[in-house]
Amino acid sequence: MQAFISWSGEPTRTLGHELKEFIDTAFAGHVQSFLSDANIAPGERFNDVINDRLETSIIGIHLLARANMAEPWILFEGG
Repeated sequence: MQAFISWSGEPTRTLGHELKEFIDTAFAGHVQSFLSDANIAPGERFNDVINDRLETSIIGIHLLARANMAEPWILFEGG
């Protein structure tokens, strides 16, 4: 099962890394978490990876703060 963690800017980026670590530890072998900041390698096509993970993830976790509620990436990944 895959979980997609959506974030935009600080502090949600930091929270995303903490949440990814928790999910990977607590649900090891059952849930694979995806965080763009941690799981997209340099040189990979960012949009292709994001689209693929959005299509294959069963769980979506959207980290919101007042500063990022209207950010295009949050709206795209949540939409």
